[in-house]
Amino acid sequence: MALVTNIYGSGAVVPMMMVGSVPLFNVFAVLILTLEGPTHEESSLKENLLKAGKDIVTNPILLEILLGMAASWFEIRFPLMLERGMGYVADMAMPQALVCMKKIKPTLAVTFIKLMVLPGVFLPICVALGLRGEYLAAVLVMQGSPTTSTGYVMAENMGGDGVLASSAVVSTT
Repeated sequence: MALVTNIYGSGAVVPMMMVGSVPLFNVFAVLILTLEGPTHEESSLKENLLKAGKDIVTNPILLEILLGMAASWFEIRFPLMLERGMGYVADMAMPQALVCMKKIKPTLAVTFIKLMVLPGVFLPICVALGLRGEYLAAVLVMQGSPTTSTGYVMAENMGGDGVLASSAVVSTT
């Protein structure tokens, strides 16, 4: 099992765990938010599953991942002006999020769980299972890395607690 591989013959080295896990985490998030969100009790299980399927297929984050993979596959290059503009928007995200941070107590709990508890639980399990070196580092990255900003977008779009999600993004980063 290689954690890092050369994808598409382009010479770009991409961590395979990230390529596989990000869409998987987003699919699970959509399922959980659809089946356990604020509106789940108003509908039958069948209706909720159909809604979850539709939400997965139309999820903007998953669609962006597919488009990004296609752009990488076909080695599509964007105009410099567009790349810089997207970079400026990305650079503004964190300072803006810091200004908006709220719900301090739950945010501190989320931060502690995300950065301390999850690695503290999963690393010893992985060591006991015999993982070493880059495999153990991959587990640490997956369990102890900051919450992604897409978590806020997904929570907000699916009726979750967007304020807490955005605060978790800021605090774990």
